[in-house]
Amino acid sequence: MQDLLQWIEGPSADRDPVVAAAMAHYQFETLHPFNDGNGRLGRLLVVLQLMRDHIIDEPLLSVSPWFETRRHDYQDHLAQVSATGDWDSWVHFFASGLEASALDTARRVHELLDIEQDYLRRVAEAGLTGLVETVARGLVASPVVRVARLSQLTGRTYQATSTAVGRLVELGILRESPGAGRGRRFVADAVVEVLTRR
Repeated sequence: MQDLLQWIEGPSADRDPVVAAAMAHYQFETLHPFNDGNGRLGRLLVVLQLMRDHIIDEPLLSVSPWFETRRHDYQDHLAQVSATGDWDSWVHFFASGLEASALDTARRVHELLDIEQDYLRRVAEAGLTGLVETVARGLVASPVVRVARLSQLTGRTYQATSTAVGRLVELGILRESPGAGRGRRFVADAVVEVLTRR
């Protein structure tokens, strides 16, 4: 593992970042350093390596869904590298996964920005400003909220925050989620749908 991490952290100018991420991912999965969670950590390592190589600036890319839906092919490609040394097929498969994941992430980001604009338009059309607008603007980043926590984050009173959340419920932006345990929980369903869609 130490050798792998040193290689990942080494100079990146002379290597293709996608090929390097494919090779590092294969090596990590082959080393299988943990009893559980190697797949998840390996996919996280892909994102971190792309950030380290300055290919992406934010950890928005999610490669797991693409690879998970192709688990059998994914495992076959990894096994083929070990059995035959066929790096080309693995790198091609991996690069296809990165491309599809990047396109999916870009679509979702655009959808989320559209949802945010829709929320702000609806708030403005209702003649609401201030805290209602602030809460609406933050729902893309935190689509599940509690009044008490929002009150802490905004520095506004519980009552003012509760009123703002109530306005967003009236506008159909938030929905109260039943059975939430301690404290009422509200959900921005449109955001959650985009984030959790397979």
